[in-house]
This record gives sequence, structure tokens and C-alpha cells, in this order.
Amino acid sequence: MKQWAIFLSLLFLIFHLLPLTSHAQEPRFVPDEVIVKYKNGQSPDDIKALIQQKHARKKTIIGFLKVFFEDLTKRIKKQETIEDKLKRLEDADKKMGVISRKQLFANPPPQLANIYLIKLKEKNKVLETIELYKALPEVEYAEPNHILRIMQ
Repeated sequence: MKQWAIFLSLLFLIFHLLPLTSHAQEPRFVPDEVIVKYKNGQSPDDIKALIQQKHARKKTIIGFLKVFFEDLTKRIKKQETIEDKLKRLEDADKKMGVISRKQLFANPPPQLANIYLIKLKEKNKVLETIELYKALPEVEYAEPNHILRIMQ
């Protein structure tokens, strides 16, 4: 057991001290990119699709009335509408200077479908952006776009 503790301690030192000596001045993440995973059905694309479906339902009088009373009920109960969710996400994007948002993977399986690469207008706002996105109820996690290096 003691040998394992020593072995793990040495591994820890090797993997944490060597990068500091060989790449001390190089950034550890892309300075204007953030990776965000939204909760299922909560990405801006998903919410926009729900809003489009809602507008399609409004084309008939019955559908219009249903949507109207659903929204009215939510307002009375002080619950959020999908338009409120979209506005909150768009406000966060605007505040952080988001230039673009694209899915991280092309044709992803369902478990990777809500992961997006967000490009920022200003460099060095990554940590602030991460904190803001982590506070949003629609976001599962937010992290910098780490740069991986192979040690020589």
C-alpha cells in the first residue's frame, strides 16, 4: 500500500512539474473559445425549434388560444416561458461578446449533441464567460477549450 502511495506521488510530480518547466509561458487554453454543454432540450437551437413549433401551432384559432392560455398561465404562476429562456441565453451571449456558436461534433450521438464551441469577440474573457454560463440553469457545464500538448 505504501509503495502505491509513493508511486502515485511520483506520477503526480512528473505530470504536474514537467509541463511547468517545458511550457511555462504557453497558454493552457484557447484565449477566445469556450466549450459549453447544455442540458437536454435546453440549447439555444433546441429552444428556437420549440418556439417555431409554438408559432406553427398558432396558425389555427384553437392552437392560438391554447398557446395564449398556456403562456398566460405561466405568467400568472410566475413561471418561465421558452421565450424567456431564449432571451436569457441571448443576453448572456451579448454580454460576453459571442461571435459564433457551433456544435462541437458533426452528426453527434445524442449524448454529445448539446456540446457547443463558443467563439468570443474578446480574448481573455474565457474565465468570466465560464462563470456566467455555469450560472445559467440551461447549462450542464462550461469549460475552456484546453490545448493539449505532447511532451518531448
